[in-house]
Amino acid sequence: MRLFVLSMCIVSACSQTCGTWSKTEWSGFNNQNSAGAALRRIQCNSGCIVSQIVTEYGGNVDSIKLVCSDESTVGPLGCKSCRSDSSASASNPTGFTGMQVWAGGNVSGLLALNAGSSSYSWIGGSCRTACQNTYVLNCDSGELLIGVEVWLGGNATILNAIQILCGSVSCSGGTYFFQGLCYACEPGTYSLAGNVNCNACPAGRYSGSESSSCIQCPAGTYSQQGSASCTSCSAGQYSLNESSGCTNCSAGSFSSPPGTAPSIPRNAAIFLETIWVSGHAARCAQS
Repeated sequence: MRLFVLSMCIVSACSQTCGTWSKTEWSGFNNQNSAGAALRRIQCNSGCIVSQIVTEYGGNVDSIKLVCSDESTVGPLGCKSCRSDSSASASNPTGFTGMQVWAGGNVSGLLALNAGSSSYSWIGGSCRTACQNTYVLNCDSGELLIGVEVWLGGNATILNAIQILCGSVSCSGGTYFFQGLCYACEPGTYSLAGNVNCNACPAGRYSGSESSSCIQCPAGTYSQQGSASCTSCSAGQYSLNESSGCTNCSAGSFSSPPGTAPSIPRNAAIFLETIWVSGHAARCAQS
């Protein structure tokens, strides 16, 4: 069975949308400096995931913003103009599954766990290796990062603590999930809701674009695996419903060309036993 993935089409030419979040939950930490701090939250549009995290930092992480899989940007949280701060970022089109935070009084280091691997990407702060208190914030299996929530101190310019928002992304039938977006299945393929691949229609069936099931080829037609339409049998051939090919009429029998009425002599009683479906031959008539 063939599997159809994004590499089979040019991204700009494919229908693409965000999916839906089947569940969301927060994972994070708090500390004594969060009392009285400003609580702020940013998250992607419904069904999209975080594909890039950008920070501004000095000794501590002073701001954070997110770029989502639909290319929208949310944030920043923290300082709007961070003066002499440096910038750091991590990008992963397949998303992130968590963060590691180093924190004393404030967030002094951030790492992002890349989906599809066990590697962390450093995304800001003076801590690049183990230092101060370490907090690991993980999404559950099958979930991806879709937002963050922070407590801001220093007149809302410094990150005191952070939580991550995770969610499971599901695509509708006729589409598949790839790198944060849902893409339409190509003609000749189909998918059920939540699938990450489109499957080829079996022989004897066909489908159009963005299909959640395949349609049976009628009698007098046929199709091969992965077909976008059915092909009519030639004159002198016939087929039954859901056929992968046509059968030649036996000697002494015939079928008319597709779409025409059968040409059978008036005295041929066998005409009453001949089956014609929508102008296509489902059985051969005797001459």
